[in-house]
Amino acid sequence: MPETQATKRCSKCKALKPTSEYHPRRRSKDGLQANCKACNRTVAAAWHKAHPEQREKWRAGNVVKERQACAAWRHANPRKVSQYLAKYSRANPDKIRQKCARRRALKRNATVDSPRTIAAFYRMVREASRLTCYWCGKPVKKKDRQVDHIVPLSRRGAHAVLNLCCSCASCNHRKRHKMPEEFTGQHELFAQGTPL
Repeated sequence: MPETQATKRCSKCKALKPTSEYHPRRRSKDGLQANCKACNRTVAAAWHKAHPEQREKWRAGNVVKERQACAAWRHANPRKVSQYLAKYSRANPDKIRQKCARRRALKRNATVDSPRTIAAFYRMVREASRLTCYWCGKPVKKKDRQVDHIVPLSRRGAHAVLNLCCSCASCNHRKRHKMPEEFTGQHELFAQGTPL
């Protein structure tokens, strides 16, 4: 004989749903809330939208609790987290590059400029109508533009606008961790102290 699943009718949407779609409530006769989880989410979202100051007030007083709840959700939902991060990375490649560069700079105790200033530079490189490569001087198409550190982070260069440039992908990959004078082939002149 097939096993029947227990159901309950939601008092808000009037749909007949399995009891797993309801939050528990000890005081009610059946031990479940009257509204289904989906309706509760809708009501809560509408309330938060109508009372943003209450939400911010609660958050300010419960910072640790909020962080713990977020951490617990991320731990319980690793697949959703990885899907969200992958989607965000595809939609915001410049932000991901900035974040990685900032992290590398902090790991090397390099000077780090204001995040807003650096973000503005990345935006300018991405959106400018015409830019040339800092290294080869050739025009660079928007899709091939990369932000490069003039003095590499691995060689104690700063993660600051004064040390950033627009580079074509080819030059950026060839330069890697070389100093400017090494990359341009003028390191012999620098070594001899010959002025350029």
